[in-house]
Amino acid sequence: MVLAVAREDAERAIQLIQELQHRGLNDVERAAAEAVVDLDAEEAACPACSCNFKPGVSHCPECGLRVSPD
Repeated sequence: MVLAVAREDAERAIQLIQELQHRGLNDVERAAAEAVVDLDAEEAACPACSCNFKPGVSHCPECGLRVSPD
């Protein structure tokens, strides 16, 4: 999907999209949705199941969530 908005409306459009994405989520789900996996860290935590794993894997070893584009 592509959304085209005027440059001056871009920040507000992003805010609205994020609000829609988070609608109906509880605190745990919202935290997972906002999580960023640092694949350069010594250890990372899966945003879906909180499993700790060593970076370099493409999928979480616990739940199978894809954590790397490779």
